[in-house]
Amino acid sequence: CKKDKQLIRPGETWTENCTIYTCKTGDLTSDFDPTCCKVGNKTYKSQETWNDDCMTFKCLVGEIQHTIINNHCCVNDDLIYRPGESWSKDCKTYICEKGCAIQHSKDLTCCEHEGELHQDGDKWEVSCYKYFCKCGSVISST
Repeated sequence: CKKDKQLIRPGETWTENCTIYTCKTGDLTSDFDPTCCKVGNKTYKSQETWNDDCMTFKCLVGEIQHTIINNHCCVNDDLIYRPGESWSKDCKTYICEKGCAIQHSKDLTCCEHEGELHQDGDKWEVSCYKYFCKCGSVISST
C-alpha cells in the first residue's frame, strides 16, 4: 500500500484523525475509530472536550457526555433551551429567560380541567356535565 508517497506493509494498521487505516494485500482500507465521537461533520478524540453556548461536551471512548456550563440556559424534561427559546408543556408556553422558565402564554391548542389535559376539540363528561375544549378554554353544558 502507499500513503503520502510512503510504502506500507500488508497488515500494518495506524490511526490518524479518528480514522483507522489498514493495509490489506495492496488495498488501503479506512474505518472510523470507535473511541472517537462524531458530531455533525466534526470528529473528536477520546478525552477531547468542546463547548457551545450552554454546555461543555466530552468524548469518552465513543460516548458523548455533557454538563451545563451557562446558568442562563434552561432545562426541561432533559432538553436544553437557550435564552429566548420557548417550549410548550401542560397547556402553557414557556420561554427561557436568564436560566428561568417563565410562563409566556396559555397554549390555545389544549385545555386543563380538574388536573387533566385535553386537546382542542376533545369532548368529555363528568357527573352529568358535558365539557368541550375549544381554543384553550373549557366550555361546559348540562
